[in-house]
Amino acid sequence: MKTYFLVALALVGCSTAQAQDADLGWWNAFNAIGDGTGDAILVRTDRARVVMHSFALDFRVDTQTADLMGEVRDAALELDLGRLYEMLPEPNGETRQLRLYAECESDTAYTYTLFPEESDVCDGQLMTFEGLTSFRPVEHNLSRGDGFAVHQQLDMGTGPWTHRDIATLFEAFLVEIERTANTKASTTALSLARLHQPQLNTATDFRMVAAVEQALPNLSQTLTSAVVIDRVASIEDDRLAVDLVGRFDLAGLTAMGYPSLAKYLKNLGKLLVVDASIRDENGLPIMVMGAWTAGPGMRVNFTTADGALLPMRKGVPEPALAVRPTERRVKLTLRVDAEIRAEGMLIRVTDYNIPIYYSSAAGGADVVANISDEPRMEFTGQGRITSWIADIADAALNLESHGQVIFKAMAQGVDGTGTHARMRYTDGATGSVASSVDVMLVDNALIKMGMRIVGRHLVPSDDVIADGLRLMRLMIQGLEQDYERVRTQMGQR
Repeated sequence: MKTYFLVALALVGCSTAQAQDADLGWWNAFNAIGDGTGDAILVRTDRARVVMHSFALDFRVDTQTADLMGEVRDAALELDLGRLYEMLPEPNGETRQLRLYAECESDTAYTYTLFPEESDVCDGQLMTFEGLTSFRPVEHNLSRGDGFAVHQQLDMGTGPWTHRDIATLFEAFLVEIERTANTKASTTALSLARLHQPQLNTATDFRMVAAVEQALPNLSQTLTSAVVIDRVASIEDDRLAVDLVGRFDLAGLTAMGYPSLAKYLKNLGKLLVVDASIRDENGLPIMVMGAWTAGPGMRVNFTTADGALLPMRKGVPEPALAVRPTERRVKLTLRVDAEIRAEGMLIRVTDYNIPIYYSSAAGGADVVANISDEPRMEFTGQGRITSWIADIADAALNLESHGQVIFKAMAQGVDGTGTHARMRYTDGATGSVASSVDVMLVDNALIKMGMRIVGRHLVPSDDVIADGLRLMRLMIQGLEQDYERVRTQMGQR
């Protein structure tokens, strides 16, 4: 997901130029990417365009993969880890595994499969990836449930994009949104912003929306029909406080021809609330993110100055502790709080802390997360508890203890030192990201309950998937049109 976001940022940066004599904004920051030449910049952005184009024209899933995904979805109401283990198609001794593979075959087709015909190492082309998920039974003394060592690895190509390119681009993005917030937009642009998002109420909000709509007119045409923005940002002294609050326009999505997706999002919004924050080594938040029920909606909150993120202490920014995306070493913590409302139950998970260590050097970067923390859990009945939950052996009586077993297993890990997640970004003519996660899971009533909630509420139907793909294609086509317009105006075709 992070890579999709960064690739999109690359194209957004390209698209901000309005004419050859205009303020090029984010495009000027691209001079720092690669070796600083126009050719190097265009190689990177054009490759991203090709991948998006292949997504938009033909996203393929082979029949075997579709059949297996359908089987898992249909069986979700009865699944536990043991049954899921048995469903994995490739036995290797006691281990069962599932491989996946995806590639951008050309500028017209992108293929995803769980049954690759080839097992060659990822070739480094942008957004080509291959991975492996494996389950292996393990002994433990945490409960009577079966234990499994789960290993997930994924190798993904990054093409010509280096880790420094991405860090530089993110910093340039922060600088540009500061500049946009202080730049007077045209009367026409402000009028359109007020027409499309009339609920906004500050000049800064309208300027920010107007800038996006000017830069990305084709993409914005789709977004303004599908998303409502309630708040964007405010200027405080020499800093920009971003408080981006938005929600899906369910009526708009239905009117656009995506009724199944709108209904799915509405139901999802009733199920889940997630609040997450990224904190510096002093425990101060530098970015807060959330997804909540009403709408459903999303929120991102951070403060930036001169391309750096400012930690907040009791609502007051700390410039002396600023964190720059281009720093060589950073120690961060991801803190997560979540609520799940389903089947007459309210489940709270609070204060789940995941330490993250980032370091970079010539040739690559590393991200490491070692999870040994156990969050607090709370279960509360809300009205009538659905009968199938009560039917699970002693689940309704002792859900907290089942939750504690699950998080104790994750904190213990397969080797006794916790759950390990690693990512290595290797630069090169065709770079790659190699990531892996090793975790221990233990079967119990809460796992079965979670599987049923996933099956009943989270796994999308074929109609929802079809709506999502059609909307994604429409957005990518709009973004591609915006990109081509900019290249034409700049005389770089």
